[in-house]
Amino acid sequence: MSKPLKAYIVFPFHRVGATVGTSQAVVFDAVDKASSFAKSVGRNVSGVAILERSIDPDTGYQEDRLVARAGVVPPRFPLSNNWTLRLN
Repeated sequence: MSKPLKAYIVFPFHRVGATVGTSQAVVFDAVDKASSFAKSVGRNVSGVAILERSIDPDTGYQEDRLVARAGVVPPRFPLSNNWTLRLN
């Protein structure tokens, strides 16, 4: 059995009017690189989240785990398919 592959995905969230949604995600090979990028981009967006994606190279099975979030991020991120939040 092969060791799982890991990728760290940073999702910036932008506010447009009363809606917050994700923009282009950026993928990193190490959590420290993803964290540094998230801190940097986090100054210019409404929210930011980091996912760790584990991939089994033998089966292709993928599993996501939320590593960090800051600011305005939809409450069920990443569990739901709707990554947009309507603010009141």
